[in-house]
Amino acid sequence: MTNNADFITAQAYAVFVSDLSCHTEVTNARTWTAIQRAISAFGGTKGCAAAAAYEYGQHPDGASQRMRWARCVVTALYGSTPYAASASPEAKIPPLHDVASRSYRQFSESTLISVSC
Repeated sequence: MTNNADFITAQAYAVFVSDLSCHTEVTNARTWTAIQRAISAFGGTKGCAAAAAYEYGQHPDGASQRMRWARCVVTALYGSTPYAASASPEAKIPPLHDVASRSYRQFSESTLISVSC
């Protein structure tokens, strides 16, 4: 990743494929942990992007909504750039409604995606 936009995008892919859900309380600490676990589980940010691309092929409507949610989570975590983060790890990320609400596992195991929280 060479710039801030690439960093934010890579982190959003990691959130997308993570087990985070808008049905659970999403805090900065949980988000950071989920990002690290997803990057590790999928072999890096390219693996996260590949898994997200697969889901776009399988479930384009649900995937686009989940990615919007993932980008909102990452933006809430880092601000507009990764260097803007100043919130404590315990800070809560505001709940987002009417977005893909399932975790990646639930998302990838289902062909019918519920998109409301």
